[in-house]
Amino acid sequence: LKLEQLETYYQPAEWLPHKATWTAWPAAHDLWMEDLPLAQEQFTKMLLALAEHEQINLLVPDKKAKEEAQNAIKSPHVRFVEIPYGDIWIRDTAPIFLKSKLNNSTAL
Repeated sequence: LKLEQLETYYQPAEWLPHKATWTAWPAAHDLWMEDLPLAQEQFTKMLLALAEHEQINLLVPDKKAKEEAQNAIKSPHVRFVEIPYGDIWIRDTAPIFLKSKLNNSTAL
């Protein structure tokens, strides 16, 4: 995407219809410490509620975390994507999805 093309793109609001939600599994023991099991339990409830209405793309940092998440989240609408990340707040570090006025989409 060239800089001059960016003017025709916009970032849709989070509440507008979309194809999927991208999020990340809470797995960092050093960040969550004794709260990790509760965080995973609450996160699972949220994801299962979302998965009733849309596709979920869930980042997991490694194979062990992927197995934990797969055991907790039983839904055909959740796709597990193994990739390293720092924490579950990926809004500031993950790709930003844009739409154009011509209805094209891209990620930055």
